[in-house]
Amino acid sequence: MFDQIIDVDLTTPKNRILHEDYGPIWLWKMKGFKKLAYIHNSAMVLKNPDDIFTYEPFSATTDVSWSDRFDTNVFLLKPNKKDFNQLIKDAEKEVEDPDRATYSWVLTSHFLEWNRLPCAFNILYTLPDINVDAYKKLYHTIKIARFAGTNMPWNVPLNIRDNRPEVKIDGVGHIYMELPFHEKWWNFFTKYVQAPLSKYLKIFNLKLVEKDNHLFLGDRDLHIDAGFFLYKNKSYPKSISRGGVKVSNEYTSWRDLMEGIRGYQDAGLDTSFN
Repeated sequence: MFDQIIDVDLTTPKNRILHEDYGPIWLWKMKGFKKLAYIHNSAMVLKNPDDIFTYEPFSATTDVSWSDRFDTNVFLLKPNKKDFNQLIKDAEKEVEDPDRATYSWVLTSHFLEWNRLPCAFNILYTLPDINVDAYKKLYHTIKIARFAGTNMPWNVPLNIRDNRPEVKIDGVGHIYMELPFHEKWWNFFTKYVQAPLSKYLKIFNLKLVEKDNHLFLGDRDLHIDAGFFLYKNKSYPKSISRGGVKVSNEYTSWRDLMEGIRGYQDAGLDTSFN
């Protein structure tokens, strides 16, 4: 799926480790590229967007809520040392203010002059706010669609039997709503991602969460079915130790599970899986 995967060390010249959200800044440090296009993981490519490279850096679409600034989920940049060094300095200042500690603020404050990309490269897909007429007439032109807030496709469970996403409403249950972009996302997941991901999780005796004939991936982090913990070849159901406290592990996030495993390892306990 990927031609190249590059590890990023988020340590700054002042030996500070920035939050992973600041990772895009390191794109300006990349070597061997004249231009780079950044696409946030909340976005989904619908059509080949290679013509984005016909534009001149720095380019981005207008922010939907603050039109004087650009949206930082899709943009075109030119790697260079000057911008990278300044962005790092700005980021180090921002992390001291937790209310503004985002790479978006750093970028939009740095690039006060920028080139506008057509909105087809970054359509914000939110059902309550979408321009219905424009959507119907221009749907075929959309290259990249972006999800936001609670409207992420992985927040909407997949009906395994009917192979379609269904919204869960408290007190009502799962109901079907026409969610074309969500359906495209789930189609991609089930076709290309589900099998290799399930195979990888099986190594650790884990599996994706299936409940009431629906596949659930979680909210911010990937949730997994891990109702056990193996210690010295014995299974301890539905709990892991995190910070000395046992917590339910039936639908834990992958990140929490890894922290629990590291906690066992730090204590010198056996965490091998069969």
